[in-house]
Amino acid sequence: MSFESPWILWALILPFAWRWLGPWRGFIPKLWLPVLAEMDLDPKSHNGVSSRSWVDRIPLLIWACIVVALANPMQSSSLTIEAPSGRDIQVVMDTSQSMESSDMAAAEGEFISRLTAVKQALLSFSEQREGDRLGLITFGEQSFVLTQITDNRSLWAYMLSGLETGFTGDSTRLGDALGYATALFLEAPAARQVIILMTDGNDTGSDLPPLEAGRLAAALNVRLHIIAVGAEEDQLDPINVSLLARIAHESGGEFYRAQSQSDFDAIWRSFDTAEPIQERTQVVVTHTSWSAWPLGGALLLSVVMPFAAGMVRSKAGGQS
Repeated sequence: MSFESPWILWALILPFAWRWLGPWRGFIPKLWLPVLAEMDLDPKSHNGVSSRSWVDRIPLLIWACIVVALANPMQSSSLTIEAPSGRDIQVVMDTSQSMESSDMAAAEGEFISRLTAVKQALLSFSEQREGDRLGLITFGEQSFVLTQITDNRSLWAYMLSGLETGFTGDSTRLGDALGYATALFLEAPAARQVIILMTDGNDTGSDLPPLEAGRLAAALNVRLHIIAVGAEEDQLDPINVSLLARIAHESGGEFYRAQSQSDFDAIWRSFDTAEPIQERTQVVVTHTSWSAWPLGGALLLSVVMPFAAGMVRSKAGGQS
């Protein structure tokens, strides 16, 4: 329990100072209430000292209640809230025709397409990353924003589930897609910005070279993580693993290789280490005022006092 204005409590001594300091003593009967003016407050003038002393103290109690109420007694309580403080993650997906290749081993030994494996892995990822805000960009010959960075997981999952190959073209303009995704972060800057790029091929004819795109992300403090997807490689045009790893490392990110659906479990665990979900601790302090209680006591005493004074007068008259 504390007081919002504790200095007001000094007013508790005013009645005593008023009564016992010199010539002010004679004005006591008229100071409190008119009903006391007709009462003989001199305890030496009659024998009703013990029966009336408690009535004399009621005005002091009223004053004390009012002063305490003005000081505003308060009870403070604090609540610690720990909430996940996530990142803005832009998922950039390659939807060129090669993503239809069914070379990704699934849980039951069957093989599914690269696109299907990626979609299932990303849906699982979104469920694990509580607090993150997600965006979705698809690219091939051109790049398209399917969802801006949002915390609406239902919308994001809906757009991901309906994703098909082919509508962005057959090329893999990886550098342009990275530059586009990085530029979008400039529109809504955040403390922690991440790009996850998923592709199964090499860059084909980007206006912005992929390595320069990685350096651009690093300059803007955007970490880039790249996942190369696919179990079988095109012998004529194998994935340039060293280049993709260098692009990721330029921005402080990681390079991963997913050759089966089960590989994504290890990738997400590694990603959680690289981009841990942080807890934001917030302390909420609430204050409850108790001033209504002393005010109510003052009101009650004010109602009771006239009746108590009348009883004292009647008792005193009977004794005389």
